[in-house]
Amino acid sequence: LAEATELLAALDKLARSLRESASAGAPAPAEPTPGHLSADELAARIMDTLLKLHRLQTPAGTSAGAAMSPIMPAQATEELRAQVLQQFEGWLRQTTASYHDERVDFQFLQQFKTHNLLRGDEMTDWLIRTLTEVAVLHCTAPGPQQPPAAAAAEQPAKPRLNYEDIDGVSRIIALLVRWGVPPEHPRMAELRVDLLRRLLLAVAQVLHRDHELNAGRFDQRPYYRLFSNLLMDCLVPEPTSEQIELPFLNTFTQTFHSLQPLTLPGFAFSFLALISHRNFMPKLIGAKERQGWPLMHRLLLDMLFFMEPHLRRVELSPAMRALYQGAIRTLLVLLHDFPEYLCEYHVSLCEAVPATCVQLRNLILSAFPRNVQLPDPFGPNLKVDLLPAIRDSPSIRSNYLEPLEACATMYTITTTGIDPATGLPTTGQSMVISNLKADLEQFINTRQPANFLQTLPNRLFLNDPTRIAQRGTRYNAPLLSALVLHTGILGLTQLRQKGPSSHAKHTPSMDIFYSLVTTLDNEGRYLLLNAIANQLR
Repeated sequence: LAEATELLAALDKLARSLRESASAGAPAPAEPTPGHLSADELAARIMDTLLKLHRLQTPAGTSAGAAMSPIMPAQATEELRAQVLQQFEGWLRQTTASYHDERVDFQFLQQFKTHNLLRGDEMTDWLIRTLTEVAVLHCTAPGPQQPPAAAAAEQPAKPRLNYEDIDGVSRIIALLVRWGVPPEHPRMAELRVDLLRRLLLAVAQVLHRDHELNAGRFDQRPYYRLFSNLLMDCLVPEPTSEQIELPFLNTFTQTFHSLQPLTLPGFAFSFLALISHRNFMPKLIGAKERQGWPLMHRLLLDMLFFMEPHLRRVELSPAMRALYQGAIRTLLVLLHDFPEYLCEYHVSLCEAVPATCVQLRNLILSAFPRNVQLPDPFGPNLKVDLLPAIRDSPSIRSNYLEPLEACATMYTITTTGIDPATGLPTTGQSMVISNLKADLEQFINTRQPANFLQTLPNRLFLNDPTRIAQRGTRYNAPLLSALVLHTGILGLTQLRQKGPSSHAKHTPSMDIFYSLVTTLDNEGRYLLLNAIANQLR
């Protein structure tokens, strides 16, 4: 800070000198006068000081910045940093002239290797953080002054960014991942994945710190360009793609999850663009044996959880409206190319969408497997219960039982017996903890406990005032949805066991639905019927 104050004073002296020269009609001095710095020297020192200020650690007590704050290695001196930046700038000039000649890239990495910066340890992390910080600062540095016409516009466009340094950093990371581990190494795949994880974490640390230090002026475009380049460079077809593609995708998923909009609201648009990237989402969902489906599911929920409070209020800001349209287009791509994905995760996806957001929920529920031919709803004599496909139970990957298992209740059981020593009657009490899933299954099988229907509505309410304020309802909507689905599954299983002549009327499952419809208030009945309608697919 003291150095920045000194540079501001020098800048003021230079400005006064230029004004005096302009008022006297004399040309500006080509050489610096005593006590003054030349314009080039002053600009260089100002840039260096800004870089130092940009690298200041986040103050203690902050949330995301403290969690992502890196530890500066003892070997990372200012002299080493200056050498690294000088070599980086020289390499950028050479690659621009030679169109990314691999020989130039190899020589450049050898220079880093002489400084022990490519061992995959904390010095490698420091190298990527330093290059990312400098690249972002150069990318977002203000360019030449706008012409008067543009300056006078009411809403001037954002300045164009120079991505040369950002592209250079992404290429360095891709080269390190590709060449950092010899192909003949027995643990090549594992080591390459671990190296990519470290490098992505270093970039994420810079992003977190930049977002927190510059909350009102944070520019997400350089980081989007960097991650987009990495998706294109690291997920390229090669002989070892089958071994490392899914672990690479998993590593990118973990990184994007750490950058979710709930943590970094200023990165929300880039987050949505990255998880729907043409080189990421199709490969993740199209992975062998659907191993990438849970990863994509987590990222989609990250996006929907961030949008849910805004969508519930209906009145959207222009930025949130644009984000909502982007989410709609992402789900449309999934509906067109991977409808089975939406079918199997419809429960959890619908729970993340507020009840008032009909368009988004209907888009999710309109998906059906590509191997299923839907009947003509206007055809004569259509009977849905006679269709062959009606007997096939749909596959549900969402863990819909979790809310039922988490809803636990403690109650006291009184037992009576005879004391064998005295022969006198005795009574005892024991505390029993039971969750709603166990109680529901017991009631459907045995109609016990007898007061289950009377106590069920009270178990559907939220008890925490904070959660009630956050969700905008006093009902536990995910719990109610899980109750409806599990009751229906148990009821159908019970009917099939009894044979084709059995009827659903007066079964325990139908008694549960009838009791809830007649005892819940208007809001509860709406959520109940809405949960039932979500399963009529």
